[in-house]
Amino acid sequence: MCSGLRSERKRLEPLVARRDGGARVEGRRRAGYAAPVPPAARFADALRTATEQGAKAVRERRPPSWDAVHEALRAWDAEEAVGGDGVSEAVVRRGAGLVLKSLGDLTESLDTAASPMTLDGSVETSGRVRKP
Repeated sequence: MCSGLRSERKRLEPLVARRDGGARVEGRRRAGYAAPVPPAARFADALRTATEQGAKAVRERRPPSWDAVHEALRAWDAEEAVGGDGVSEAVVRRGAGLVLKSLGDLTESLDTAASPMTLDGSVETSGRVRKP
């Protein structure tokens, strides 16, 4: 495998991990477990779609957009504020918020004006170049 493809695959691993994590956030019911959390399922659907689009954006050297995921979380909060169905658990909601924060951190790390590592292996920090 060429090193360019290998490095691209490594860059996309966090997106795939976040997408897979979303499936866990859904709250699908299994025998003996807590009731499903419908807003979590909607959040996971938005997350799944957004990570697929986000991976494509990263491959095209564009910053990914998480607007649909933000909207799903806002809808979840609004549903709980109106009373919702009383099923949503704070732990699941908190996990969804952490996933969204991680996606924001990922986007921020990809949104750099210059590559943090130059071809000669030196690292650029605050306008200065350090040799390894």
